[in-house]
Formats: sequence, structure tokens, C-alpha cells
Amino acid sequence: MEDFYTHAVPMDAAVAQLAAAYEDAKAAVRAAEERKDSLANQLKAHAEAAALQSGHPLGTTRVVLESDTLTVRVTPVETWRLDSTRMKKEAPETYVRWAKKSVSNRLEVAAS
Repeated sequence: MEDFYTHAVPMDAAVAQLAAAYEDAKAAVRAAEERKDSLANQLKAHAEAAALQSGHPLGTTRVVLESDTLTVRVTPVETWRLDSTRMKKEAPETYVRWAKKSVSNRLEVAAS
């Protein structure tokens, strides 16, 4: 990775307040994501039980759970991903030909 110039400046109270609020929001998002993942796993467990009752394991059939107000669908999805680590090792010339460089600005907030 390239070296970038670091420009450190004192933070005023308004920016410090924004940074603290950002950290609070980040913690709330993390907690909400954990809760969402837990609920999704519970719903998938119910779908798996329904799939097994039908004689078709989850992953080979689409399961639909319905009530008067909600519908939950668990659908098998197949994806393909490029193993870039392996490609860099076994075919570096191909990786370099097709790799695309990008630069973004990562935000990090840490206690001092």
C-alpha cells in the first residue's frame, strides 16, 4: 500500500460530539445486526424443519412460511466468487491484467 501524508489537527468540541455520536450509532448498528442475524437463523431453522418434513433438505427446495400478515421465503441461492488469493499465487500475470485499483477514504474513530 502507498504511504499517504498524515495531517493531524486538533478536534473542536462539535467534531468531538459528532465522533462520539458516530461511535454510539456504530454500537447500536452492531447490536441490531446481531439481533437481525439471530432472528434470521431462527427463521431458517423453522424453514429447515418444514423442508425436512417434506422430505427435501433445505438448500434443495424453496420453503415458504405463511401467516395472515407475513410471508417468509427461504430460497437456495448459488453464487460464484473468484478466489483472488489463489489467483495471485497461481496466475499472478492474469491477476495483474484484470485487477482494478481503487482508493477510498476510510473513517476510523478511536479513543485517544
